[in-house]
Formats: sequence, structure tokens, C-alpha cells
Amino acid sequence: MENNEVPRIRTYERDVEEFMKKEQGTAAKFALAEQSRRIAMVGTPTSNRSVGASGERGMTKNPPPRLPIGGQATPSFIKEGERGRISSISIPSPEIVRQIAGARSLVVWSILFLFFAGAVGIGYWYISNWEQQETVPARVGTAKIILSDKEKALDATRLTRDTFISAFARERDAALALSSFTIFTPTKTEPDTGRGTTARALTTSKFLSLLDTSAPGELVRALGADFALGIRGLPTNSAFLIFKTNYFQTALAGMLKWEKTMLNDVGPLFGTAIGGTIFTDRTIKNRDVRELLDGSGKPLLLYGFADKQTIIIADDEDTFEKTMERLVRTP
Repeated sequence: MENNEVPRIRTYERDVEEFMKKEQGTAAKFALAEQSRRIAMVGTPTSNRSVGASGERGMTKNPPPRLPIGGQATPSFIKEGERGRISSISIPSPEIVRQIAGARSLVVWSILFLFFAGAVGIGYWYISNWEQQETVPARVGTAKIILSDKEKALDATRLTRDTFISAFARERDAALALSSFTIFTPTKTEPDTGRGTTARALTTSKFLSLLDTSAPGELVRALGADFALGIRGLPTNSAFLIFKTNYFQTALAGMLKWEKTMLNDVGPLFGTAIGGTIFTDRTIKNRDVRELLDGSGKPLLLYGFADKQTIIIADDEDTFEKTMERLVRTP
């Protein structure tokens, strides 16, 4: 009997069906097996890769690209040993990128702020010191007149006769080294041509004007611009006053006229009480001096010419002598 059945055509689906019946498997198991086979083909080098149960070597010249995180294929020029490292790179999200950008901006602005604050601080320091430097200190002391142990400026800008005398009295009552000589230079702060102010030493005429003296005009005009007001250190400190002149005869005549009011005019600088009114002649170390005594015979004030250019006023003979010994001699 002839077999009229048409032979069945072999297809991939039929082979799979027969294989599943033979192996008693399911479509799910077959799909998993196929997936494992394909993964093994991708991860296995070309020289060692085999495909299928038939044992035939598969086509491995162009293996499917390996996709790292992010879905982009790894470039072909990257070496096989570097693919693992590249696959571990994570691409930050837009939110993280914005946070990083914000942090960078904050750092940049912080640095700029610190630079600005530093510049402001340096500028303030410079201006402050500049203003202090603009206040030029006065010439303290009169070294060209007398050798002193210490020199101090006495600001008389806002002082009157009485307040200046009180300020000097505090200095006179302060403790000083024995036999030391301290020079006090009255100064006045004046506006400078540039910025700031300048403390200038008072001239003789301005000093006598500050004390509101009644010194004769010819005497004031005969005196030089420089003078020295100082204190000699003793158990009870003693003051002295030195004037310079280039007109001996005029200065001598003017001093004789000034005797009438000298005690009232400059006596308070020496702490001398108002008292005697008549000056008498006296000689101290071959120098003719004029001396004013109180009722008990104690000197209240005395003056004399140490030389034809120098007049010394003191309140006792010893201070007059010691002051004369410290004078700077000029040719």
C-alpha cells in the first residue's frame, strides 16, 4: 500500500517542538537555555566561542556591542581590559549637576568676598596710619640750647594761660630722677598744606603770648625764636626757663623793664608765690644776676646772662648754676 502522505518540511519551530518533547521541557526552559547560550557567546573570546549543540563554530567576527550604563555602546577603540572600568562609570543626574554647579558658585563667591574684605581692611589700616603719619610730631626738646636727659612735648592747642600753667605744674610735681634735666616743648596743632595736621613748637613770642605776659615789646623783638622750658629733678623739683638773643644791650634793657611784672607773668611756672617786688644784684660764678627775694630772704626768682646770647631764669642759685653748666656752647 502506497503511502500518500506528503513528507513534512523541517522548520526551526518544528525542531524546537520535537526537542521539547524529547527533552520533556517547556517553552520557558528552552527560552532560558537560549538566553544563556547567547550570553555565553557575547562574553566568550572569539577564538574559544562555540555555538549550538551541533558543535559548529559560530560567526564571531562582529560580536554584538556591550552596552555600559547609560545605553551607549562602548567605542571600538577602547581596549578589552578597559571595558570593565568604563562600565563602572556613572553619569550624574541633572539634579546632581545643578548641585555641583551651585557649590562651585558658592566657593567662587566666598573667595571673592574674602578678597574684597581683605582689600577693605588693608585700605582702612593704610588710611588710618596715613592720617597718623600726617600729624607730624613737633621738634621735641631744644638740644641746641641745653643738654637734657629727657624731652617731652606739651600740647597747648586748647590751653589758656591758667590751664597751661596747671598742666606744667603737674609735670613739675611728678617724680623725676635726681639731677636729671627734662625739657618740655609747648606745641600747637595746626592744619597742614596737605592732609592732616602738624604739631609745631611754639616760638618765644607765641609762648609769651600764651602766658599773657606784660614783657616789653623791645624785649620780645630782641629774643630769638627758640627757647627752653624745663624741670630739674630734685626732692622738690625746680623749673628753669632759657631765652636766646642776638641783641645783648636791647635784651638787657628789656629784662630790667620786665622786672616789674616778671614774677606775676612767669612766677607760677616755678610755683613761686606772689611776694617780693624789688630785684637786687648778685654774683654767681662770676656772672652778674638779678635776684628777687621774699620777706625771709629766700629767692623767689632770679635771672642772668650766661653769655651775651643766653638768658637763664630760675628760682634758686643751684639750679641756675647747673643749668648754665649744661648749656650747649655755640661759636
